[in-house]
Amino acid sequence: MSTPKGSSSAQFCSTIPFLSRIAGSLQPGDFCLEKHQRIFRRMAELNERGEKVDRITLANELLRYNELESV
Repeated sequence: MSTPKGSSSAQFCSTIPFLSRIAGSLQPGDFCLEKHQRIFRRMAELNERGEKVDRITLANELLRYNELESV
């Protein structure tokens, strides 16, 4: 099945429930790229606080830590 260009956000949102199951197994250091480590760290923090993890809340969280531009 092909996906339209730019549809990764839809795929991203659909995988978030999986985050709760893997968050305890993965650590930010498990990712090779620093920007992926930052993204995962902020996603895990949002999830731990019980907040919705989507592209808007993640972007806001990254912005809060002045990391949005770097990722």
